[in-house]
Amino acid sequence: MAAKTTTGTVAVRIISGTYGLRDGQRIRGVRPGDDPITVPTAEGQRLVDLGIAEYVTAEPEAEVGGTPEAEPEAEATATPKGRSGRKVAAPTEPKPLGS
Repeated sequence: MAAKTTTGTVAVRIISGTYGLRDGQRIRGVRPGDDPITVPTAEGQRLVDLGIAEYVTAEPEAEVGGTPEAEPEAEATATPKGRSGRKVAAPTEPKPLGS
């Protein structure tokens, strides 16, 4: 039985584990949360079949950036946290001396 050859490339996003992507003479680890990568179609299919990656599809322009008004509002209502991750008291106005 002859091996099936597929030409071209496909964009995939790693969703599980770490994938070693050849980058010239080096191998670079790609993990979940990293940007999508482009691999040969056969390799992309193999990764998807193994459950390591998913195909990347183009997203509509409106969904990519979200709504600009929502981001500042969410940031304004966020609870400030210190280095330890604990909540920090909001700053108060200084009281005049002698009061």
